[in-house]
Order: sequence, then C-alpha cells, then structure tokens
Amino acid sequence: MACEVCEEYFGQYRRQVFQTPKSYLSFIQLYKNMYTEKLAAIKDKEARVNLGLEKLIQGAEDVDKMKIVLQNQEKVLQK
Repeated sequence: MACEVCEEYFGQYRRQVFQTPKSYLSFIQLYKNMYTEKLAAIKDKEARVNLGLEKLIQGAEDVDKMKIVLQNQEKVLQK
C-alpha cells in the first residue's frame, strides 16, 4: 500500500518519495497517539452517559416513592 501511495504521489507531483523505516515508525507513533486521544474522549463520553443514566434511574425511583406518598396523603385529605 505504501508503495502504491508513493507511486501515486510521483504521478501527481513528479517527485520521488520513499518509505523509510524512520518515517514508518513515526507514522506508527502518530497513530498510537491519535488512538490514545480518541479512546480517552470515548471513555469520557461513556462516563457522562453512564452518569446520566444513573441520574435518570434515580429520578424514576424518586418519582415512584413520591407517588406512594401522594396516595397516602390523598387518603388523609379525603377523610
């Protein structure tokens, strides 16, 4: 694949480009850095979504408790 890209570059710009071990290693390092950044961003979003879901679940439980209290208070008011 790298050779194909080098040939394509030569066809467009008439300049030779060679894939050296150093440029390949720098490419791998750049890829690892980008992967780490994207993974951290995804984990941050996951944590936010999980926190939001926990809040929604807690809210639903609170509403259920309030409904029970409301039913008890309506009975008292009717008497």
